[in-house]
Amino acid sequence: MKTLPRAAWRRIAVLAAFSILPSGLLAAPVTAAPAKNASLSQAANVVYQLQYYRDGVSLLADLTPSTDPERLVGLPGQYLSRAVFTDARASNGEINGIVEVFEYPVDLRRRRSTMKRFPDEIDVVSGTILLRLLGVSTDDAEYYRIALNDYIVLY
Repeated sequence: MKTLPRAAWRRIAVLAAFSILPSGLLAAPVTAAPAKNASLSQAANVVYQLQYYRDGVSLLADLTPSTDPERLVGLPGQYLSRAVFTDARASNGEINGIVEVFEYPVDLRRRRSTMKRFPDEIDVVSGTILLRLLGVSTDDAEYYRIALNDYIVLY
């Protein structure tokens, strides 16, 4: 049996989301993103939504201007919010991740060009969201890229 390339599976997923699959193909039901948790920042809400799409994701901290180690939360031209999380189901054991949400894409690009990087860091960007994955396999990074681009809603 011939397997479909990854691009074909993505196309099927998109078609299923819009209920325009060709007859004869079955698809899992598409579920809506979880509702916003009003007590969390935008970055922590991204983690909250990731928990919905991947078991094992746990929010470690929703950082504030006083708890952010870099003291950049809310400063002009910096991220509006920042949260850190772990993923116990990652193929390499455990991912440590950082979500940073910016007001403008130009601020995100500036941050990426000037920030200190971890040796094993992989960045995933979607709009004004920067997802920094530490110690992650390329398969896990691809999972997060798809989730961030296709399913996560920025509240």
